[in-house]
Formats: sequence, C-alpha cells, structure tokens
Amino acid sequence: MKSVYKILLYIIVFINVVCNVYSKTPQDTSSKFETVYLIKSRWHTGIIMNVDDISLKNIQALKFFKTKKYVDIGWGDADFYQSPKDFDAYLAFKALFLPTESVVRIEGYDSDIKEIIEWSDFCIKFVLPKNGFISLCKFIESSFKRTKKGGLIITSIRDNNGVFFFKSNLKYDIFKTCNKWVAQAFVAAGFNVSTTWVITAENLFNEIQKFGKVLKFEK
Repeated sequence: MKSVYKILLYIIVFINVVCNVYSKTPQDTSSKFETVYLIKSRWHTGIIMNVDDISLKNIQALKFFKTKKYVDIGWGDADFYQSPKDFDAYLAFKALFLPTESVVRIEGYDSDIKEIIEWSDFCIKFVLPKNGFISLCKFIESSFKRTKKGGLIITSIRDNNGVFFFKSNLKYDIFKTCNKWVAQAFVAAGFNVSTTWVITAENLFNEIQKFGKVLKFEK
C-alpha cells in the first residue's frame, strides 16, 4: 500500500514540475501584433504593411496584391500623383492651392523590407496590437471612393500591375496632404498624434517618431 502512495506522490510531483516549467515558458504572442513601417521617398509618403490574412480581410484593394510580401499605401493629388513626369510644377501648384480629387496609391513588393528601406529617405517601424492594426486598415479602407454597387474605382495601373491607383473620397490641398492622412491613419491605430500642423513629411516625422523606432533618417 505504501508503494502505491509513493507512486501517486511521484506522479503529483511530476505533474507540478511540468506545469511550473510550462507556465514559465514564454508563449508565442507574435500573432497578436502587426508590424508596419512609415516611409518617405522623394515626394511619396506611405505606410508599408505585410500582405497577410488580416490586411487582406480589411482592405479590399489588396486582393490585387495577394502574391506580394508587402504593400506600400499612400494618398495624393490625382493629377500630380499619376503624372508621368518626376515633378510637374503646375500640377504641384494646383494640388496645393486648389481642392482637388485624390487617389490611393498601392505598390506591391516582393523584396525584403531591408531592401525597401535602403531607398527611402526615412523609415520608422511600428508594432501595433492586432486591434490597432485592424483600425488602421479600416481607416485606409474608408478612404476609397466606391461605385454605387460598392466596387473600387481603378484610375490607372503601372509597372506591369505592380502599382494601382484608386479613386479616393478625400480632397487634397495644402492643409490636407498625404502626410496629414498618414498621421490620421496612425490616430485611428490608437496613437496620440496631433495632426493639426502636419503638412510636410518632416512635420509628420517629428510628430510620430516617438511612437516607433527610427530605422533610417536622411536630412
């Protein structure tokens, strides 16, 4: 009988040890967070995110980028942003001083994120909780103009289907630039960002850098 008690005691001790070890083992919580990047390259400021189940579910336009690793999402004046010229002074003036139509620009990447950062002027990394990331996606989704049936409106496609432009319901002017809309997207994600004086990319960088990790910055 004593031997039976000893066996039971050993079993109880073994179970407690296993439970204690398991409880102290770090659990995988990676699925609870999403990483996004804010980048600037010349005239473009955008948000880079992974193409995954969550982003595909919450941003309809990403259906065109299912095979890509990342997408770069930004906003801009419809004429200036889609101009074949590197810089058109007239279109830039019109974009800033007249309320004009805007577009959502999405570019897909197969490259590693390090390669993407290399050609940027600045890059900030943010780690968002899942609910914050979904809210950011919903802000982006709400900026698309739609047909009466709810469909997306594609205005142009470039670089062998690598870049899509979609009509946006936002109006562009000097006080409502792509930088302000990016700032508002991060407000939607849960950051306490003041968007009032965000006009330029530098304004945006100065306001938002404290919420993430600066990976690159070139003046």
